[in-house]
Amino acid sequence: MNIDNLIKLAQLLDGGEKTSQTQSEDLFLGKYVIVRTYSAGVFAGTLKSRNGNKIVLENSRRLWKWHTANNGVSLSEVGKFGILQKDSKICCVEELKEIEPIEITIASTASRESIEGAKDYVA
Repeated sequence: MNIDNLIKLAQLLDGGEKTSQTQSEDLFLGKYVIVRTYSAGVFAGTLKSRNGNKIVLENSRRLWKWHTANNGVSLSEVGKFGILQKDSKICCVEELKEIEPIEITIASTASRESIEGAKDYVA
């Protein structure tokens, strides 16, 4: 068996989960996203890469506390409408961050602008 066949066999054995993840990744890669993590909170940034159950965000900010621009309650609304900057606590930009997501949603232009335009929160 040559190396190409071994690689194909390994991909098949590692299979179904990788295929669906790759298809999903194509929709989000390079997009500005809102991400809820398992244990680290919520982040907004550009999805740079995905490897298994980890993703890397580029130029991300932690959303420590947020109020949605439409007076809603969910992160889905943050992704669609953005935040009220005066009532939210948004941390400084981090160049690269690896996290384990539970939920990823693509942010609208309004959402991105409201998050990127927020002042760095300091206590």
